[in-house]
Amino acid sequence: MSLYKSEDTLEQVTKSLQSWKKLIVDIYDDEYDNDENKENEKNGQLNVLQKYVEEYGQIEIDCEKTKAALQKLDEKLEEKEKPCEDVDGLYRECYDSLPEPSVNHYHDTRVWQAVFEGATDVQEIHKKKKKLHESQYEELSDSLMCSNIFSPPLDPISKVVVKNAYKSRKCGHVYEFETISDYIRQMKAKAKCPYIGCSSNQLKMSDLVQDSKLQSQITQYLETHNDDSEDDD
Repeated sequence: MSLYKSEDTLEQVTKSLQSWKKLIVDIYDDEYDNDENKENEKNGQLNVLQKYVEEYGQIEIDCEKTKAALQKLDEKLEEKEKPCEDVDGLYRECYDSLPEPSVNHYHDTRVWQAVFEGATDVQEIHKKKKKLHESQYEELSDSLMCSNIFSPPLDPISKVVVKNAYKSRKCGHVYEFETISDYIRQMKAKAKCPYIGCSSNQLKMSDLVQDSKLQSQITQYLETHNDDSEDDD
């Protein structure tokens, strides 16, 4: 299977996993029903879903590492004055030189973020919702609603939370400005949207525009979570 077909397959799998999670939520979520058996059934379904998301997250990690190795291979081939006689060996050298992902790195993958919305545990979202129901809050402040529901996007290249949000005029995907700028400068005419499955095959600096609305949400989210961290200290 080619790299591009793998990306398209991951895109379709991600949508299927999202539908699976929505089905679980629709079936089991009932704010007026505190049945313990129903709760256990839902958790069991979420645990099964989590295993599949982790597996496809690992596939995404492998796919991204392969892309990075091919990019590095392309750079080395351009540097060589003579044709390379052992391209496979050079590719393996490029692949092995890349760092291994950390434990639970799949939490940073796009498939995990898409399905579980940034939570590091499949129970987090449900626990937050249950806590709100039990406390019987009638109103939530904007800042609390933001901290519990909004999850800032991850940059597709660096895999870290976007803090300076810019989006593409062509496809609407969001990036960390510094990271995507470096990528475009490095790849030049070969630069394209780095999101898996995106059909935007060319990306220029002139295509980037700041996403003011998303930036405001990210700023509020970071401020709220920084305040929470200081309170914990």
